Amino acid sequence: MCIRDRSWHRLTHASLESQALATALESLPIGVVLVEIEDTHPPTIVAHNRAYSRILGLADHAQPFTDGSHTILLPDGTTVALDDLPGPYAARTGQTIRDVVLHVRGADGSRRVITSSAAPIVDSGQVRRAVSVFLDVTERVLAEEAQRASELRCAGVFESFRDPSAVFEAVPGQHGIEWFYREANDALVRLVGMKKEALVGQALGAAFPERAARLRPALETVLVSGASMELEVLFDEKDYFVRLFRLGPSEVVITALDTTPSKRAERALRASTERFEVTASTLPGALYDYVVDSQGRPTFVYLSPGARDIFEVPVVDLLAHPTRFWSMVHAEDAPALLRGPIDAHANRAEVEVRIITPSGAAKCLRFSWRQNDREGDGMVRGSGFILDVTEASNARIALARSRRELLDLVEKLPIGVFVSRDGAILYANPELARFCGCAPSELAGKDTTDVFVIEPDQSGALPVYGATVDPFSDRREWTHKRKDGRSVRLETSSSREVELEGQRAHLVTVRDLTELRAMRAQLMQSDRLASVGMLAAGVAHEINNPLAYLIAALDFMGETLE
Repeated sequence: MCIRDRSWHRLTHASLESQALATALESLPIGVVLVEIEDTHPPTIVAHNRAYSRILGLADHAQPFTDGSHTILLPDGTTVALDDLPGPYAARTGQTIRDVVLHVRGADGSRRVITSSAAPIVDSGQVRRAVSVFLDVTERVLAEEAQRASELRCAGVFESFRDPSAVFEAVPGQHGIEWFYREANDALVRLVGMKKEALVGQALGAAFPERAARLRPALETVLVSGASMELEVLFDEKDYFVRLFRLGPSEVVITALDTTPSKRAERALRASTERFEVTASTLPGALYDYVVDSQGRPTFVYLSPGARDIFEVPVVDLLAHPTRFWSMVHAEDAPALLRGPIDAHANRAEVEVRIITPSGAAKCLRFSWRQNDREGDGMVRGSGFILDVTEASNARIALARSRRELLDLVEKLPIGVFVSRDGAILYANPELARFCGCAPSELAGKDTTDVFVIEPDQSGALPVYGATVDPFSDRREWTHKRKDGRSVRLETSSSREVELEGQRAHLVTVRDLTELRAMRAQLMQSDRLASVGMLAAGVAHEINNPLAYLIAALDFMGETLE
């Protein structure tokens, strides 16, 4: 291609208007070229502006197509012949060429994408001319390529979603806005059981008329407000968590997360919780969860319904006002209650606490603390059980009082009492110790054979008692030699089986027969003396009778003889 003149304002024989036009063309950012063709000559660039040189990567005064420093290519990479450029082609054929995409490898090493258009000019004889314009669209093409790459990446990400997702487009219609599927990923296609080609482009109301009534208001709200929305949808007996957000002026994206397993677990947990509450409400006590505050005081965070009957205060008030519970606790029992979580840290702990309810009733409560550990946030948490043991405590107190009274009675009895197990004395009252001339503590733990001496029977033989024969099975008299050397005679009753400290034992009563035996011996001696006296009186009477007769006879004889 020949270069006759490269600048518009250097055209010879041009009018002032043409010169002004040339100056304007020089300042345009669009490359403009005037080409002419003669039958026997190659295409010639008659004039071009500076923008054309810059597009080709040349200096302002460089001549294009003369040094081979730049190349013009088609989009497929093939080199464009000079005669095939839009300008020469339009001049030769007389046709108007529009928006031909060309790639320029400039002399400065740059690569540009341009669009070229050309229009023929009225020829004069054998010379034909055309005007060609070059528009640098490199930035636009790069932006479009980046957008397409971004769209491809987004499409790839959209397709890779494991959750069903779709893009809806709002299209105005005669009856208002209608929503059409513009994109749908494979997960949604599998969910609805349709092919993607059949689903994309279809109206929501035509595909799913029942669900469209619920989705349309949500789609329109998101489109108008621009805020995202979340709702729960039931589809084919499965639960989905649906999220909607606006993608563009008329597009809304919907993603659906299958929450069926979590919903089933939630419903099972709710049912379990309800069963737990029903069970807890039927218990005679109350369940509780607690945390230990910074001051080391346990605070309730949960109380079962049974706490209402125990404390006579609504559960909500107890949870909202912890001091109300502590105001009911007896001052002497508060330290033990505060130690509960500390003791339960190593082992399970129980403590009984006295309280005064708002009605003035005095109650005794048993707190059970479950073993607990310190959580990651440093808080100590645990749970336990509260049981109203007022009646049991009163019964226990009454039983202890009854036992004390019974023990006082036994210790004040005028007869001896002892309890033995396997031949060893477990308990002896003071009267028995007095019989034996020692303290009650000296008898405890002694074997019964050390206290009660077995005497021979009438034949002179000692009875033998084995492990299966109880020596106190019958009433029996024993001899005991005291520390002072005095022997006492004791009589034991037949033993009775009792329970002491949860184990079987034997109860035996003891009487001291020493004085009784001495009195009995003394009475026997008196009886003997009385018998002798009576015998002597009888003998004297027997003697006195004949003597009286003799004396009477002698008196009679004396009187008669006188």
